[in-house]
Amino acid sequence: MGSKRGALTAAGIINGMGSLGPIFQEQLVAWMYESSGHDLTPILVLLFGMAVAAVVIMFVLWLRARAGKSNL
Repeated sequence: MGSKRGALTAAGIINGMGSLGPIFQEQLVAWMYESSGHDLTPILVLLFGMAVAAVVIMFVLWLRARAGKSNL
């Protein structure tokens, strides 16, 4: 679907985000856990919110693909 260079760029971005994510995730979750008095509710709300955001983004991409404005 694309060039070799584009595939390498995409792989690099995905790998980089996959490597940076756990670093910030660990700090954010630890901070939320400590600041909430060892309550897991804010962390679960954050994770649920991120899952909902991903679903909304995928729905928008699906609508754009059906309208012929983008390729998935």
